[in-house]
Amino acid sequence: MTDIPEVGTPIQETPTIEAPVVETPAVETVEEDTLLGKEEGSDESSPKEGDESKEKPASGEVPEKYEVTMPEGFELDQGTLDLFSPVFKELGITNEGAQKLVEAYVPMIQDVAEKQRQDNLNQYKELVDGWKDETMKELGADADKKLSLSAKAINKFGGEELRK
Repeated sequence: MTDIPEVGTPIQETPTIEAPVVETPAVETVEEDTLLGKEEGSDESSPKEGDESKEKPASGEVPEKYEVTMPEGFELDQGTLDLFSPVFKELGITNEGAQKLVEAYVPMIQDVAEKQRQDNLNQYKELVDGWKDETMKELGADADKKLSLSAKAINKFGGEELRK
């Protein structure tokens, strides 16, 4: 049988451990206007109606239309830029920021394209090797002799055009 403590037996309490108090350094708060580059006392919270200037945005401003240049050997895919532009604007990315993203994106795409090209090349090689193995199996033990006769017939009756 198990030992059951008698009624009135004191139960031992689990000791508690107090965590040390750690002081965190004071964090300076920054006003939203400061983050947006607005000076104190200026009323630039919303654009004025009718103030739609066609000038290029100053550095640090979100442009109406992004203008990026692609590295040499690449063409700009306008559809991709049109797809990303609303996201850039929503995130407040400047034209310079968009250019940096393009410069980071291109090498990544190059790597993906090279890997895909290599995978396609490997699949093609496997397919051709499979055809070769299948043909050699069908030709049997005399495969070399039959291929030699085929080559002679091509040379005599068809020439380069048939060979291609």
